[in-house]
Amino acid sequence: MSLYELPGGFIDKDEDPKVAVERELLEETGYKPGKVVFLGNVHKEAYLHLKMHYFVGYDCVKVAEPEFEETEYIEVKNISIEEFFEAARRGETTDTPAAFLAYDLLKGIQKEMKT
Repeated sequence: MSLYELPGGFIDKDEDPKVAVERELLEETGYKPGKVVFLGNVHKEAYLHLKMHYFVGYDCVKVAEPEFEETEYIEVKNISIEEFFEAARRGETTDTPAAFLAYDLLKGIQKEMKT
């Protein structure tokens, strides 16, 4: 079974989360975002003290080929906003909190794209 997973990774020491997002997006997809919007934070588990930072990057331009790590098995796939929400509803994504946090922003972008 294949799952959809959004680009992501760890923040380097003293690195701004927005900079980390742009770096990870470029490394994992080859795309550079035109705009990055902070959506919010989610605490992954109460005992791990792991806080996830969620952003949306859009108006992206492909500027390079992805650079995968040895342990990554990735197929970069562009899907529509609606396909992303449907995958989240079906449990086919590892990033359901991202869909929830991004819902209003992405629906607004989707509406603009249709006009």
